[in-house]
Amino acid sequence: MLRIVGIGIAVIMGLTAAAPVQAAVGVNLYGLSWHPSDDDLEWFNPGLGIRYEFLRRSRWKADLVAGGYRDSVGELLVHTAVGAQYRLFGHTYLGGYFMAAAQGYALDEVYLVPLPALTIEAGPVDLNFHFIPRFKGASGSSSVFGFHLAIWPFGGRGEVDTAPSDPDARVGLEFAITTGPKLEDLDGRSISLRWTRNRRHAWRFGVEGYAYHQHTEREFYGDTGLERDSGYSSDSAHFQLLVQHLWLFQSERGTRFTIGLGPRFDYQAGNLQVWAPGAVLSLGAEVDIVDGLTLLAEYTTAWRRQTRDAPPGDDNAVSSLEAGARLGVSIWW
Repeated sequence: MLRIVGIGIAVIMGLTAAAPVQAAVGVNLYGLSWHPSDDDLEWFNPGLGIRYEFLRRSRWKADLVAGGYRDSVGELLVHTAVGAQYRLFGHTYLGGYFMAAAQGYALDEVYLVPLPALTIEAGPVDLNFHFIPRFKGASGSSSVFGFHLAIWPFGGRGEVDTAPSDPDARVGLEFAITTGPKLEDLDGRSISLRWTRNRRHAWRFGVEGYAYHQHTEREFYGDTGLERDSGYSSDSAHFQLLVQHLWLFQSERGTRFTIGLGPRFDYQAGNLQVWAPGAVLSLGAEVDIVDGLTLLAEYTTAWRRQTRDAPPGDDNAVSSLEAGARLGVSIWW
């Protein structure tokens, strides 16, 4: 694995020597992490990396990364990755990487990991958020959300025209409390990027998560009559990644009514690791209380299709409908 990382660094240095004007070299400063299904893992992961952005055209950019850091189980993790991102709006990019990583000081086993990523550019500093799905090894046998900085001390990146094409266009962050499986349980949290294109159309790119504890009692009927044991308990963390198109309807009193529709991908981290695709429909209302601050309330209905283990001949896919609510605030800039 050290050879792979060394090759990655050598390639970056070689490309830097012959870099076009738009190319740039940066430094990664790792990092913070959150393991939703295991609170005992370390959240501070210091380390360094080198980053080479070799493409920046129109709304796309692509780069190579190589480096290392102390992972959440206290061992060395080295990696190299290549990826691309698409500019959604302003200086916000969404995309992914394909990473080769090895853990521990022996570095005797390589893991290949897909890495969804979100980047917000702030001048010479990038704020990078990523998600590593559960795999035995580099993420501590747990899914993980991570954060690190990329610094571009030498400049060289091309300028991006981020001027809005519509005077009503704006970008913001939405923070909300959401329901879990039951409407009375306001135990979920969500954060979303909101992009309002104009007075009629907007987009939401969000992640929602909640913890779920289930306890089931089991009854046994034996020769001695009814017997009851303590049953079993299960803890799991659920996440939803969603993309929604929002239709906006302005009222004369300033309230906006919204209809949202888009795909959703559910991930359960716990005793079982499950991905489930689906879709979500939302009906809501929002009002601007001051300039740059909006309150919102929504009712949501979500459909998902989950694959499970089943006996031969049985359908291993289960479809379900879930209802929920969302109360939150949006901050605009």
